[in-house]
Amino acid sequence: MPGPDLVDRLFAISDRNNRVLGNLQRMINHGRLGGTGYLSILPVDQGIEHSAGASFAKNPRLFLTRRIL
Repeated sequence: MPGPDLVDRLFAISDRNNRVLGNLQRMINHGRLGGTGYLSILPVDQGIEHSAGASFAKNPRLFLTRRIL
């Protein structure tokens, strides 16, 4: 279950060094969900990587809404 001791319970037994564990604990303790054991990471760059512009930029004719014969 999530909680303030999440890093100690789940990751302390791993081979991660103390610096990594400390940074993870700081991320979990920060923000609106701080100290709850929950961490929300939003992929803010997904629109750039997965938009139609990235797929069709080389062929602008595919942006047209009607079919060209």
